[in-house]
Amino acid sequence: MKILKGLLLSFVLIVLSTPSYAQSLSFKKEVKGNYQSALITIAKNFRNAQKVIQYSDEKTGTIVIRALFDFSPYSDLSSYQSANGIIHYNLTITRKDSSTIIIVIEDFEHDTHKIGDSDGYYSFGKVTTNVDAPKIEASFSSKKWRQKVWETIKQSCQSYADSLFIIFETK
Repeated sequence: MKILKGLLLSFVLIVLSTPSYAQSLSFKKEVKGNYQSALITIAKNFRNAQKVIQYSDEKTGTIVIRALFDFSPYSDLSSYQSANGIIHYNLTITRKDSSTIIIVIEDFEHDTHKIGDSDGYYSFGKVTTNVDAPKIEASFSSKKWRQKVWETIKQSCQSYADSLFIIFETK
């Protein structure tokens, strides 16, 4: 019986100490449109449509885009400006039926403008649904600092996804 209690206690401790799985942040919406209207929207709204389109198949009605947007919510005078950078994302369009497409925006990844060994600029990496900010290698970063930036990154992804949905809804 003591062995069974010991095993049960060990199991509970392992489960409690294992971090919960955080999913990649993603947004999905169905909008009126088709393959051709989606291509036209991409051509009109992306600086270089040919460069961002990674895959396109008219037969299946699928378009996959890899793009980025600027993430610079902090002024140069802010202690948070070291998190300014870019956020990469994937946008996948699939045909649901002849008049509806499904848009999925996912795989957001934060990176800073500074490249190389620049001190004081830190990437948060993959953006997830996790409430707590990831730990980054920054000697000055407090949990409060990381948490504020993490929440701003996630809010920016949401706002950007909403703006993309509006673009595809507006014809």
